[in-house]
Amino acid sequence: MTQSRSPKPPTGRGTSRSAPGPRRRAPQAHDRVVGRARRGRPQPRRSQGISVQRPDRSAEPRPILRTLTKGVARVVLGLVILAVFVFGVFPTGSYVEQRNELDRAVDELEQLEGDNDLLQRRVVRLESDEEIERVARQEFDMVLPDEESYLILPPGS
Repeated sequence: MTQSRSPKPPTGRGTSRSAPGPRRRAPQAHDRVVGRARRGRPQPRRSQGISVQRPDRSAEPRPILRTLTKGVARVVLGLVILAVFVFGVFPTGSYVEQRNELDRAVDELEQLEGDNDLLQRRVVRLESDEEIERVARQEFDMVLPDEESYLILPPGS
């Protein structure tokens, strides 16, 4: 004897068979997880009056978020480049200019110190009687009281 079995309709909680109906698709990586069932607890079913809210796919915020993120990234990149120029390039130019100016000032200081040393030695020499007499005879044509001075002119043309 063959008995025909007809499928039994689900009787509520604790049934292991699923109700006939449309097949559910496998979750994708881009799907948003609304909630996960804990182990040991069955997921609520629609037939029990509990509805699970799913995100509205018609108004996706992702393109707007990506646009905002790209815009913010561009602004931040622009600010970083501006900061590099303001704190890197411009001060470097003035630093190089100041460095060259400092080198010139140091060279001038060394030259002036050398000139100052020469003048100081000349002051010491001019304090001696021999140097005073030499300068008086050479530059001012002076003679001692018992001497005579003669000036010889070059032959006329």
